[in-house]
Amino acid sequence: MPEQRPLGSWKGLRFLMTTQIIVPLSTTALKTYSPIQQHYGTFIAGYPWTLYCTGTFRTMVNVDSANRALDRYAIKLSRAMQYKPRQLSFYAALEDRWSGLHHSAVRRHWHFLLACPQNSLLASVAEQLWLENGFCKIEPYDPAQGGSYYINKLIAEGAEIRERNMQHLPYTGPTDLIEAARQSPYVPKRLAEKTSGVYLR
Repeated sequence: MPEQRPLGSWKGLRFLMTTQIIVPLSTTALKTYSPIQQHYGTFIAGYPWTLYCTGTFRTMVNVDSANRALDRYAIKLSRAMQYKPRQLSFYAALEDRWSGLHHSAVRRHWHFLLACPQNSLLASVAEQLWLENGFCKIEPYDPAQGGSYYINKLIAEGAEIRERNMQHLPYTGPTDLIEAARQSPYVPKRLAEKTSGVYLR
């Protein structure tokens, strides 16, 4: 039986995440559908994000070091912008890739969504503070660009996940993710009720 991990700690949404893989991703020529990516992407898009960030490490750090660096970064940014402790939240996925299969290695880097009060200096301060770790790209969050879905694509593939203070954010997204999938023009109708696996579209 596949491992099952309920999402019950986040507002009781009707969704169950499993690690079962039904169709392997063997070629990029085939278009696939991942319910985990779709449902979690829809869920995370329901929060009021401010920035979409990619922070790359200068060296190949381990996972624990990457986690600590992201936490330190959030604390420093919060202090620099004079936010209260609960005013800065993030949702993050740690991406890396070892060399092989005609791919070169990629240094570990965080993709993360940041929610905090707007400030004209926020993006520049956020960028400067990450530079002690390596290099980064900081952009205003645009829901139309699908950043929440990309982050959850990585998580569905096994990426490290990290979040901070999300329980303090207002949630305005759907409370029934299965029904949201039924209404989405991007989800094949026959797959709208799936909650696990990867399927050919």
